[in-house]
Amino acid sequence: MNQPTFHKRWLTVAIALAAYSTSAAVFAQNPEQSTQLDSNSPNALPTVQVTGDRISGALQPTDGYTANTSLSATKTDTPLMETAQSVSVVTREQIEDQSAKTIQQALRYTPGVFTGTRNGIGGRVDFINMRGFGGVGSIDNIYFDGLKMASDVSGYNSLQIDPYFLERIDVFKGPTSVLYGQSYPGGLVGLTSKRPLFSPSHEIQLETGSHNTRTARFDVSGPIGENQQVAYRLVGLASGSDSQFDHVENERYTIAPSLTFLPTDAT
Repeated sequence: MNQPTFHKRWLTVAIALAAYSTSAAVFAQNPEQSTQLDSNSPNALPTVQVTGDRISGALQPTDGYTANTSLSATKTDTPLMETAQSVSVVTREQIEDQSAKTIQQALRYTPGVFTGTRNGIGGRVDFINMRGFGGVGSIDNIYFDGLKMASDVSGYNSLQIDPYFLERIDVFKGPTSVLYGQSYPGGLVGLTSKRPLFSPSHEIQLETGSHNTRTARFDVSGPIGENQQVAYRLVGLASGSDSQFDHVENERYTIAPSLTFLPTDAT
């Protein structure tokens, strides 16, 4: 007695599926109808505009604390998301917010790095341990614009770059001898100097502190001419201070000029 009812239900389902398939086929044949909606229709979606900034290169100024690319691990301007190495970047803004006076101070919050081994009087030496490895003999792990700092740790002849002249600090962790030659197994520190800017920038800093500390810094940059092909930058520093010991003073005078030229196809 239930057999006819069973067939009626299946017949009803078949008719409904056929009607749905027919309406879907008609809609697919007229796809332009889906986009022709009146702006006053309640089904019309509001216009959404998406804007974004271009990912800055490793040699360009970085906004904020987060860098997107690095030159240290591959020696190419590669996004960090595509770099199969552990790389930490200390940006210009982070250096300024920390008021770092040495490379050691700038790397205090970098994972895998210990900078409290040799602070020295006045911070004259940047001695950086990475993943438990420190300096041995003439081996140093600090590079400036891709070139190794010719320092002799055991002979206390250590070259030092003031953080004011840097755009960023890249910390490349792990063995680096394949790319950079003799170096620590723990990694290296890559310093990147400030580059000329094609937008005018002028800065002067004056500082004073304990032990008769006095410091003056300046940083000026901008384009030369109206064709936006040549830009300059001049960074300078003069500082002096006493110390906690009598007749022991610290002095430092530094100036760094730089010029950028962008040739075109007509050059």
